[in-house]
Amino acid sequence: AAQSADPDLIHGVIAIACGGDPCGRSVDVQALVRLVKERPQELQVISEVFAATLQQGEQFDRARMFHEQLGRRRDTALTAVQQVFRKREAEERTKWLRFAKDFFGMVDSAVSEAERASMQFCAQASAEESELLKAQIVLEEQSVTKRWLNGPHRFTGLSLVDTLCKLIEIGEIVEADNLHTQMKVSDKRYWRMKVRALSNCGNLSELNMMATHRTSPIGYELIIEAFLKHGRNELALPFIPKVKTAEQQAMYYSRMGMDAEAQAALTQRQERSGAGRLLSNILRLG
Repeated sequence: AAQSADPDLIHGVIAIACGGDPCGRSVDVQALVRLVKERPQELQVISEVFAATLQQGEQFDRARMFHEQLGRRRDTALTAVQQVFRKREAEERTKWLRFAKDFFGMVDSAVSEAERASMQFCAQASAEESELLKAQIVLEEQSVTKRWLNGPHRFTGLSLVDTLCKLIEIGEIVEADNLHTQMKVSDKRYWRMKVRALSNCGNLSELNMMATHRTSPIGYELIIEAFLKHGRNELALPFIPKVKTAEQQAMYYSRMGMDAEAQAALTQRQERSGAGRLLSNILRLG
């Protein structure tokens, strides 16, 4: 059956080996496991079809046990991940994410370095997703108990980025800052998210305070663009001198209708460039 690759024949022999429908209650998975272990290469197709049949029938526990008994740790972990998306309760999803992390962490010493790195990455991703889910459950509870704006709010199911942006947009900036620290989001990435989220919800006073009292790790272009987008030239103006290139400064001044300041910025750059060349020539001649 395996050599013929005939689907009907393959399903037929699987039913015979298992004693019935693979998704039925009386199926004997152990019998097929023993056969595959005896001839792993020849019966690989059979085992793959059997596992796919179980997954299509949403028999994830049975599929996970089948892979686990055959020592297929990646497939075992992936089956656990599939169960995460089938669970509606956040606590159940968290539990299966922990299982997936543990399964991905069981790396066979015989695997290649690439496979080892892939499994370790998946284990880390599962752990982070589990931690995010737990944090989202707490946030949902707080949105009720603390009566957040337009609450209660749902966070479970959102990505980390969407969760942070939603917190910022509803004014829960302290919670967003805490989650950014907890989930180890880099400052540069978080600043970009925060600037866009504050701009999207029109909270320009908070954006101005953040940019004024903290040093931006991403430069000031994105901040200036946010203010200009909302027609708040007076908020954008103090940050233009902080832009690194004179050409960029001049462009912003021109967009604000300040042609004299734009020309002054370019002139100042030319003067500095000329002075720099003169000093270089003096040093070279000396």
